[in-house]
This record gives sequence, C-alpha cells and structure tokens, in this order.
Amino acid sequence: VGNHEVWDDSDVEGVLTAFPYLKQFGVSDKKLTYKFDFNGVRFIFLWTGKYDYRAPTSWTGTRPTFDEQMKELKGWLDEAKAAGTKKVFISFHNPVFARSGMGAIPDSQNPHKTIAAYAKDLDIVVFNGHVHTTELYQVDGVKYLLLGGGHEVGQVRRRVQLLGRP
Repeated sequence: VGNHEVWDDSDVEGVLTAFPYLKQFGVSDKKLTYKFDFNGVRFIFLWTGKYDYRAPTSWTGTRPTFDEQMKELKGWLDEAKAAGTKKVFISFHNPVFARSGMGAIPDSQNPHKTIAAYAKDLDIVVFNGHVHTTELYQVDGVKYLLLGGGHEVGQVRRRVQLLGRP
C-alpha cells in the first residue's frame, strides 16, 4: 500500500474495499504492512507513509513506524531464512536509491542496511517507485528496481512477471 492508495482514505476503507484480500494479510487502518509466501518465494510489503512536500522522500509511515517496520522486516526475513526460502521480493513506495527526481530516502530512515544484512543468505529484489523514473541498482548484493511508471500495489505482480518470476 503506497501513498496514493491511502491519499484522503485515512481509515483505508477504500483500499480494503478495492483489495479485500489484504484483510487476510492483516492490513487495517492501523497496519499497512504485510507479507506472504507464494511458490517458495517471500513477498514483503512495507509502507513508507504519506507524501510530505517538505520532505518528499522521507519515510513518514506511522502504521507502523519506520523502527517498528524494520523490526517486522527482520522477523520476516529471519522466518524466510529459517524456512529455507531463497528468494525475497520487497516492495515499498519511496526509493532506497535514486539519482533523479526527488532523490532517495534519507540515510537515517533508509532500510538498505537492514536489507543488505540478509543478502548473503537470500536473493533479494526490492521494488520502489515514487520518483517517476526507471533506475536499476545492485548494492551490497541486493537488486533495487526503481520503476517510477508503476508504484501502486497492482503493479507489483506485473513487475514480478517481467522478471520471469511466478
């Protein structure tokens, strides 16, 4: 769930009506993060928060907060590793790395160090959007795909298909 999905939908009723399956993953007006496993692949969705024109790429998510999401992310990656999962796709709106547009998430809120710590055990691909450009990075063993033309929830499936994944 990105900033566009909850814009003026603070109780996420519209999002949950449009995507009712999200309730099965625990998504609510208080929790906009979730994960699931499919065909031996772990999919993780984080929430960078609402757009703030004063800090356009900051991680403003409060449902849960950045620190809470990083704790959740570590737990989900630990679970995947313990289960023998090898491939992980992580999706969130604001970009970890970006040369153009509004730039990347500030270092103090950037999840790269948390994600990269798992790259020796997991094949991790991260999908970002937000800055409306296309850029590709491989940093510390993590593949980052910044696909600015499609950053809403429904685009993730198309991104995965483009990679030839299930």
